[in-house]
Amino acid sequence: MKIIAAAALAAALAAPAAAFDNTGCKAFLAGTWTTEAQEEIEGVKTTISVHSVYSADGAFTQTMEMVKEGAAPQSMSRSGTWDAGPGSKPDTCLAKLIPAGEAESTIELTVVDENTVATPDGRQSHRVP
Repeated sequence: MKIIAAAALAAALAAPAAAFDNTGCKAFLAGTWTTEAQEEIEGVKTTISVHSVYSADGAFTQTMEMVKEGAAPQSMSRSGTWDAGPGSKPDTCLAKLIPAGEAESTIELTVVDENTVATPDGRQSHRVP
C-alpha cells in the first residue's frame, strides 16, 4: 500500500504541468520572474540576468544585466505591453512582448511547474515569490 501511495505521489509531482490549463496563461504569467544564463559570447564567459515584472493590466518592465568575464557589467531596461494566450500544446503559453520603440516578439513557453517556465532552447525563468 505504501509503495502504491509513494508511486502516485511521485507521478503527481513529476507531471504538474499536465494539469495546467493554458486558457489562463496571462493570469499565470502575471507577476515577477527572473532568468539567469551562462554562455559564451565572442569567446568570453558571460552571465546574463533578467528581472521582469508582468502586470495583470498588460504592462511590463524588464531589467537586463550582462557581465562578461573581465569586463564591467552592462545594464539595460525596457518597458512596454505584453499579452499571453494558449500555446500549441496544453502545457504551453504563447507570450507576446511589445517593448516601447522595439519590434514585437512572441515566444512559446513551456510550463514546467507552478513557478517555472522554459523557452524552446531550455532556458528557465523562475517566479519571484
